[in-house]
Amino acid sequence: MGQLTDYEYDANGNLISETHRALERTRAGIDQVPPG
Repeated sequence: MGQLTDYEYDANGNLISETHRALERTRAGIDQVPPG
């Protein structure tokens, strides 16, 4: 522990990754990434 990684935990203690955050941003309409 104490070492920075690509993983973080949300307020509920759920593990979130860079990919998950990207998906959340897309769902929020902040990032619009075309499929493919």
